[in-house]
Amino acid sequence: MDCYVFVSRELIEDTLAVTYTQGKKELEPFKTFAKTQGLPYKIHQHPEVFQLAEVHLTEGDDWVCLEGEVEFIVGGVLKEQTWLVEKDGIVNPNEIRSKEIEGGTTIWLHSVEHLWIPAGTPHMHRSISRARSFIYKIPMGRR
Repeated sequence: MDCYVFVSRELIEDTLAVTYTQGKKELEPFKTFAKTQGLPYKIHQHPEVFQLAEVHLTEGDDWVCLEGEVEFIVGGVLKEQTWLVEKDGIVNPNEIRSKEIEGGTTIWLHSVEHLWIPAGTPHMHRSISRARSFIYKIPMGRR
């Protein structure tokens, strides 16, 4: 039995047509589609200010900029790190957070460019203006 999911251009265009409002969020209708299909990616709108830096211990992030410019700080070391606490109060043993990264590299991601962030690599991001990206979550050991 074949197993695949087709993502149409129309779905992407409908998602990018959603009115822009400030802040970090996943965008509809792609969010619901990806969830119901069990897809490991989303279309993400970037915040205007850096939020918490993070390190994923079991998965890498592949960012693909769809529109705008996104500033990333990658690498370096998390300062004063803590474990991610989920909304239900449970500690997530696979993700570390921090307010800042020391010694990271700044990278500007523009439309159609990719940024691969392997598991275990500190990173944080923001945009100066409207910016949206695909983010693919890839389990460690798979590329």
